[in-house]
Amino acid sequence: MNGSATHHERPETNSYTSKGKEKPFCVCRENTAMNNITADSTGTYDGQETEDLEDDDERRLWEYNMKGFGLGATPQRETAVLMIFWAKELDDLHTEEEVNGLEAVFSNLFNYKVIRGEITGDKPAAIQLSKYLSDFVYTYDNESTLLIVYYAGHGVPKIPGGLHFAGNRQPDKKLSNRNAAAWHDVEHIVRDAEGDALLIFDCCYAGNLTLRDVQSSRPTRSFEYIAACGSTDETNFPGPESFTSAMIWALEDLVKSQKRFTTLELQNKIMNEAPSFPRKQSVLVMERDDPCDQRLVLAPLPPRINRTDHIWSGDREPRKSAQKIDKSPKHRCTLCQLASSEKSSSRD
Repeated sequence: MNGSATHHERPETNSYTSKGKEKPFCVCRENTAMNNITADSTGTYDGQETEDLEDDDERRLWEYNMKGFGLGATPQRETAVLMIFWAKELDDLHTEEEVNGLEAVFSNLFNYKVIRGEITGDKPAAIQLSKYLSDFVYTYDNESTLLIVYYAGHGVPKIPGGLHFAGNRQPDKKLSNRNAAAWHDVEHIVRDAEGDALLIFDCCYAGNLTLRDVQSSRPTRSFEYIAACGSTDETNFPGPESFTSAMIWALEDLVKSQKRFTTLELQNKIMNEAPSFPRKQSVLVMERDDPCDQRLVLAPLPPRINRTDHIWSGDREPRKSAQKIDKSPKHRCTLCQLASSEKSSSRD
């Protein structure tokens, strides 16, 4: 593909020579609070005093060097999204409508390659999850691709720093155990990828995954995680107040207003502006690797036909627009309450 899109920011330093004197060009800087790169609307970067430029020639050179920098600097050829969700017969949350809506946004507005990873009851969920991730990374990973993994369903925090995926709220039954998978057992597949990666999990206690330190053999790549809630919090059922519904709204709004944006800007948009999203709910943006000097940026790619793949779930035409989310009353997931009571009784 000839087009490109930016997916991360990298602090760089260029230099120029004028009148026998070398001066640094600070292309961008890190925000000390969140390590994201910031610039004002005029293209002038914090910490850079353009008034110090000695003449108009130097000013023109400054403007030339600044051209193309801002929310991102490194062109990317592709972004691929793996959407993990449960088949209808296993999914008591009924997430498919929101999954379809988010798929439409990624596929039609951002022109990302979308792969649907539907977990069925045919084989153990852990095996299916491992295969989806392996095939996804094997097929799409390279140094210039951003890999996004999205999950919608139940989340069970059985151990600190771990997260189990489940399709229904009966973790004590044999059928449910077969239809559950430990994300922390398969995350290494994504961690070993060469390209940048972004996890987006809409499930209860998604923040529990951040309670364990992780390290990578590739400290120069970005590996970030957006969690719908904290380690002790529950999320809303699918509907207008859910995380996914708010993210769909935020993605559509951001891509119209500024085309490309950081994960931190997406977080802020969801928490502070999404119309129905609970203001007390904390959305986390964390690094899943050693600290990196790059920040992930989402941006549309040039259009391409047939960007949606369907694995094991039957092929069909990509959706033309995001489907409206059913505006059902707010509910709270009780899966983790059951898991917690199981834990308490085992301690007793």
